[in-house]
Amino acid sequence: MEQVFNPQRLEVARLRRQLSKKAFAEISGIADRTLRKYEKDGFENLSIDELSKFAKALDYPLAFFYGDDLEPIDFESVSFRSLSSTKASQKLSAIAAGTLAYEFNKWMENKFSLPKINVPQLGLQNSQDAEKAATVVRSVWAIGNKSISNVIHLLEKNGVRVFSLSENNLNVNAYSFWKDGVPFVFLNNKKSAECQRFDACHELGHLVMHCDGTPRGREAEMEANRFASALLMPEDSINQYSFRNTNLPNLIQFKHNWKVSLAALVRRLFDLNKISDWHYHDFSRQMGMRGYFKVEPDPMSEREKSKILEIVLNSLREERKTLNHLSKELRLPVDELCQLLFGPSVPDSKLLRQSDKLPSLAAV
Repeated sequence: MEQVFNPQRLEVARLRRQLSKKAFAEISGIADRTLRKYEKDGFENLSIDELSKFAKALDYPLAFFYGDDLEPIDFESVSFRSLSSTKASQKLSAIAAGTLAYEFNKWMENKFSLPKINVPQLGLQNSQDAEKAATVVRSVWAIGNKSISNVIHLLEKNGVRVFSLSENNLNVNAYSFWKDGVPFVFLNNKKSAECQRFDACHELGHLVMHCDGTPRGREAEMEANRFASALLMPEDSINQYSFRNTNLPNLIQFKHNWKVSLAALVRRLFDLNKISDWHYHDFSRQMGMRGYFKVEPDPMSEREKSKILEIVLNSLREERKTLNHLSKELRLPVDELCQLLFGPSVPDSKLLRQSDKLPSLAAV
């Protein structure tokens, strides 16, 4: 059966590029009313040259628009932090990235044996429950009270699909959702390494506590923050140290024990009554004066990346393929792949190889 131009895929690409219908019509060189007529009556009668204008305007391969409908991501199922500065177009673009990642994940599941889903769905809904939920996750994942060396690797080991967001803004910190029984997390590559770890745990909190899709808004964000804080800095681990008469330089050294930001550690100590209200506000004042809320003091040397995606890309070397080959197979632009796969810098001249039988990733 001959495939026809798919307007649903056109909409996904347009949203991904953060273009309104009017803006898209302008850069495509067609009248807005003409585009609306196409959307109403269909694209079947358009020539390849006319359709190619759409692809060129969006910088997507023409083949992308000739596939079956993409699996939509339900906007209501996605956990976004409520920021007044976050534009609807930015959220829709990020969700469109999720739609593309879901397609990549289907391809990956057909090629590899991925880790089994092992994410508790507890549905707990207050700050005290958040502490309990973090304790349950640590127990189920058998990590005790030790510091988490790599959050992304831990999530992937337990079946969470982790992708990157290379958005040109910090408004979309991260987001997550369940889709067909699979948990997905997307992390903004422009955040600091410490903040990215916290964001990953924050989104895990949504997956664990808000798996039914509720609640949303400030309450849910506070619960997810408390979960992330407790997961990264369990109370028993904090209790091993004395913070009496501590100061900011000392806390900068302490934060490396848990690989968290200074601000996250200060907040955790306050929540656990390890520092007074006066000290909490004084530390916050000092951090503000020194710019530590914008630039992390003594930061981690490396940002965490996906281990599974790295293995996938390395495995492709077995078949002497480039990212361009993968782009053609998935009908996706190379830049979209790079933005989802934590920015692999694989020159087109560098050969990728793939064996006849791809390895199992179940034990990453």
